[in-house]
Amino acid sequence: MKLSVNGVAHDVRIAGRRIEVDGVVFDVQAERHGSIVAVGIGPERFQIELERQERGHWLVRTGGQSYDVVTEREVEREAPPSPAATVARAAAQTVAGVVRAPVPGRVLSVKVRVGDSVAEGDLLLVLEAMKMENEIRAAMRGVVREVMVNEGARVGEGDPLVAIE
Repeated sequence: MKLSVNGVAHDVRIAGRRIEVDGVVFDVQAERHGSIVAVGIGPERFQIELERQERGHWLVRTGGQSYDVVTEREVEREAPPSPAATVARAAAQTVAGVVRAPVPGRVLSVKVRVGDSVAEGDLLLVLEAMKMENEIRAAMRGVVREVMVNEGARVGEGDPLVAIE
């Protein structure tokens, strides 16, 4: 995806806990608490405050600095994804092949079955949270080993959804 930070465009790829920014790879851990995200990059720890300005536009504060961030589709002048979908995609964590719920909500639809092959970015399921539909996508390529939820199920933040090997 492309993100514009204070008017400077960056190429960003997110795959589980690995984030690549302009060709440089980082192993990242993140935990969200409301508008605050605690981020670990190696031994370094940061607190980031996210404030939605308008669709696709965010004010990000960290270390006494503020940054204007615009998502890819807004940069390209297309219709931006919903902020909830953007956050859900970015926050969905895959640890040891298990995709976990980024937010509490209700499973609207499951798009994969055991044995399905998936590529990075494929839609796994749709999770409704606060009346917003969040697309949960694969952060890695592989085969669906287990689907741990059914349509209509309620899940909490961090609950396992799908296992990929």
